[in-house]
Amino acid sequence: MENLEKKEGEVEEKKCCGMLKNKKVWIPGLIVLIILIVIGGILIFNKPQEEVEVVVVDDKQEPVGDYAGKMYLESMVNEVKVGDEIVANVLLDTLGTNIVAVNIRLNYDKSKWEVVEVDSENSVLSIGAIENKEDGYVEIVRGEPGDNNVDDSDDGYTGSDGILSSVVLRALESGEARVWLDNQETQVAVDDGQATLMNLDLMDLNFLIN
Repeated sequence: MENLEKKEGEVEEKKCCGMLKNKKVWIPGLIVLIILIVIGGILIFNKPQEEVEVVVVDDKQEPVGDYAGKMYLESMVNEVKVGDEIVANVLLDTLGTNIVAVNIRLNYDKSKWEVVEVDSENSVLSIGAIENKEDGYVEIVRGEPGDNNVDDSDDGYTGSDGILSSVVLRALESGEARVWLDNQETQVAVDDGQATLMNLDLMDLNFLIN
């Protein structure tokens, strides 16, 4: 009986020793795995962002496509006195092509004029994105949803004499004073799904300030 109990004790001891030996094997392995996971996580979250290729478009590049249009300025007067205010309306003729967005840059001599207000309430393009008034220029960005069809007229804008915005200017100093559309920054995108730019014919305004 004693021998049997002794043998059973030896068996249990061997089992325990085996378990301990196995633990000694997998515990270090587990620790190594945890360390690898932590290091891997650190490397992943601190991985430098991949460089993104930036394509720079030359402002002087000719627009793609043969879509022609006219953008011009209109005022009720061309001769004013110092202190008088004039309204310069920015108008667009799409010449039958459907358009969806415009970027307008209206330049002026800041020694002759100061901008009082930019009013786009009556614009044929209902969405206004930007209206910046800076020394020497005004920037206006507007748009209208389209459907990638330059030939329809049930969305976007197609028409002539369409008012885009109105800029109120106050005369500061006597002399000849010009207000003009920047031929590099003023652009119109047609409704073709590719933001193809129109070839624009731009018309400016000249005033005499007394």
